[in-house]
Amino acid sequence: MLAVLLNNFLMGQDLEEEETYYYEVKNSTVVEGGFNYFIPLGDFKRNSPDNHLGLDVTILRQINYSRFFLGFNYSSRRLDMETVKNFEPQIDIQARTRNFNYSAIARFYPQIYLSIFEFFAEGGAGLNVIRTISRDYDKVAAEYFNQITLLSDFKVHLYGGGGFHVALDESWFLTSKVQSYIGPSMDFYARRKEPVNIVFPIDAFELTSAAYRATTISLSLTYIF
Repeated sequence: MLAVLLNNFLMGQDLEEEETYYYEVKNSTVVEGGFNYFIPLGDFKRNSPDNHLGLDVTILRQINYSRFFLGFNYSSRRLDMETVKNFEPQIDIQARTRNFNYSAIARFYPQIYLSIFEFFAEGGAGLNVIRTISRDYDKVAAEYFNQITLLSDFKVHLYGGGGFHVALDESWFLTSKVQSYIGPSMDFYARRKEPVNIVFPIDAFELTSAAYRATTISLSLTYIF
């Protein structure tokens, strides 16, 4: 009997040491890629009223085997676009305004679980860019050319949000999160509220400014290794 108890104790020690060793030697990396649904808010919404789909990419690295991860988030979307068809027999011309967010972020896993969901919170800061470009499209060659930046404004923004994972297997997860962006006033081209005669695509826009307020809801495929 004593021999059995001693054997079980030693086996338990081996398993505990093995489990501890596993967690101590593995710092995880998180890679996420998917789409976000962009929702402008406040004055920014009044100047950019449409919601849009965009891209969302996140890369994170676990810090010292803790519940904290540090990394980078990139998101982008088109805010508006105008195209003049057949400006020349073979040429269309286009102007479009795009928004880019480059954020350094920290993510924290508080070990909160609900059924199949594992929750996390994250926040950070970064560079917000709104850019309007004009470009020509050759319909015969099926390619864009003569691209010109009409306006580019960039400011620092704050970023915060949270979400959850749903496990697909040991390494792959479906991830959904809500992100909020707050930043100072930005200059950008927004669609005119009054109709005008459009000769060039930029005629459909007017230069405006608004404090940057927006929320995105994203859905991503996540790989943790």
